[in-house]
Amino acid sequence: DLADTADLPCFGKAIVSLPLTHPMPGDFQPGVQAVIVVSADEAVEAVDRLVADAAQRRKLELNARRYFDEWLSPIAVAKRLASEDRVSP
Repeated sequence: DLADTADLPCFGKAIVSLPLTHPMPGDFQPGVQAVIVVSADEAVEAVDRLVADAAQRRKLELNARRYFDEWLSPIAVAKRLASEDRVSP
């Protein structure tokens, strides 16, 4: 699922994914950054809709890339880690 990889958002691609099995950081919203499906038939329908609707596909692509930049990029992750309170042993 999407939580296993940041490749697709990194490249700004429209994402069709199975339901997420891991929590996503930040403001991830199904339907905004990715289309979530539960079956192969739904996946085929979602891909067909995105192929036919360039505006919706582009919107998902831009939202996915923004999400990557804000939450998944190496710089964003490093900033989040650096800002977390750390307890010294």
